[in-house]
Amino acid sequence: MARGRFELSSEAPIAYRKTPIAGYFADAFDLEVGFWIRTLFSVLLLVIALLIPKVVERNQESERT
Repeated sequence: MARGRFELSSEAPIAYRKTPIAGYFADAFDLEVGFWIRTLFSVLLLVIALLIPKVVERNQESERT
């Protein structure tokens, strides 16, 4: 069972069984957190991809001297 997605079963917390809207907000929050984690990871990869050529160039320049 996915985190934040509860069916109306005995496994679900009481708040989710009594108020389905709480489950909706939990799902929305879970999706939003996933979005920000993916966004931050993508930005990190982009920064690394932009830095690698500069680091390689700097290393090649230091080897020449």
